Amino acid sequence: MYLAFQKKKRKSGRRTLINQCLVIWAKIVKINGKCDLCGSTYRLEAHHICHRRWFVCLGWFLLDNGICLCWRCHQDGVHSMSFKIQQQYHKKILSFLEAKSIDYDVLYLRCKTRGVDLGLIKLALQDYKKNLRI
Repeated sequence: MYLAFQKKKRKSGRRTLINQCLVIWAKIVKINGKCDLCGSTYRLEAHHICHRRWFVCLGWFLLDNGICLCWRCHQDGVHSMSFKIQQQYHKKILSFLEAKSIDYDVLYLRCKTRGVDLGLIKLALQDYKKNLRI
C-alpha cells in the first residue's frame, strides 16, 4: 500500500536562490504592464529572448534578455507548434530589440557568460526593482 506521507524534498539553497532571482527578474520585465508585441494587458508573462539552457548563466537574469508577453503571444506565438507562426513572432521580437537598440548577437554572447554569483544578482535585481518604484 502506498502512503501519501512521504517527506517532501527540500530545494537546495542554490535552487531556491535561482527561483527567487527569476521571480524578481520576471516582475521587472513585466513592470510596464502590457504585452510588448500586441499591447494586451491580459495574463502577462516574462519570456527569455535567448533561450534558457539547463545550466545557470548570466542570460537568465539579464533584463535586456526579457520581453513582456501576454499569454496568447507567448503560448500561441513564440512557443507555437507551427514553425511558420514561430518565425513571425521571432521577427517581431527582433524588431522589438532593434527599437531598444539591442544587438541580438551581442545579447546572445552576454547571455552565455558563466560563473554567476547568484547572491550578487539577487541583490542587484532587488535594488533595480526598488529604484523603479520611485
